[in-house]
Amino acid sequence: MREIGVLDDVQQADLLADFLLSKGIKCHIDNDKSQFVLWALDDDLVAKAKEHLLAFKANPLDPVYADGAKAARQIRKEELARRKQYRKNVKDIRSSWSLAPTTGPTFVSALLLSICLIVGYLTWLGQAGNTITPWLLFSTDMNWSELKEGELWRLITPIFLHFGLMHILFNAMWLVSLGPLIERRNGSFWLLGFVLITGIASNFAQAYFVSPAFGGFSGVNYGLIGYAWIMGRRAPGSGIRLSPQSAGLAIAWGLLGIAGEFVHHESWMANWAHGVGFAVGCFWAWAETEKSR
Repeated sequence: MREIGVLDDVQQADLLADFLLSKGIKCHIDNDKSQFVLWALDDDLVAKAKEHLLAFKANPLDPVYADGAKAARQIRKEELARRKQYRKNVKDIRSSWSLAPTTGPTFVSALLLSICLIVGYLTWLGQAGNTITPWLLFSTDMNWSELKEGELWRLITPIFLHFGLMHILFNAMWLVSLGPLIERRNGSFWLLGFVLITGIASNFAQAYFVSPAFGGFSGVNYGLIGYAWIMGRRAPGSGIRLSPQSAGLAIAWGLLGIAGEFVHHESWMANWAHGVGFAVGCFWAWAETEKSR
């Protein structure tokens, strides 16, 4: 950028700048102690710009300069439109690269839902008298005897147990809503690993702090909720997000469980499983997004 010259009047400086723009010479105006310095952005056009400056000083009322101002306004209008279109195109391209595909295999999501439904049918949704539920609980006593004897499947199998129709419907709703969305974006093996880690962590917390006699997919679901919530805030282009309505429902349900425990002094929801699952999901999403920054 090089200096073209100096004018004493801001209106004349603006008029000349517009005229120069109509001639393909972009310039910048600086205010220097009541004087207005014009700078050419392209060094190669400085000589031509100085010629126009001399002609302007000789006859600033020449109609050619007013016509140049009109042409400059049209040039700026077209440039603004091009910039808006460019920003729109860049946004669309980025979205096509990063948004989750709307189709693709969701084998793990379907498998998890199927297992929950089959187990629910075989255990009569937790009704007394069935012989399957004791084999799927984290443990049948507070000493975790079965786990100590090597029955390690119990670390994960409580997520497939449900006690009542509303219990399984609520968990199925969240699984159907978030499972396929995240599986299409991150892959089936990713979702399988996430379910195993989140399920074991949430099951262990609930068994340790409350009782091993519990069940439900909600610990994993709250992990999916936490993951989707953080991804939506830190990586909106990922295509994984939680709607405000869904977030409000999840928070309200979690608070309801905590309030019930305080009021009745007993745990009628797996609050520790919910909390730990949610924390694992949030941390997982944070770690993923932090690594990419």
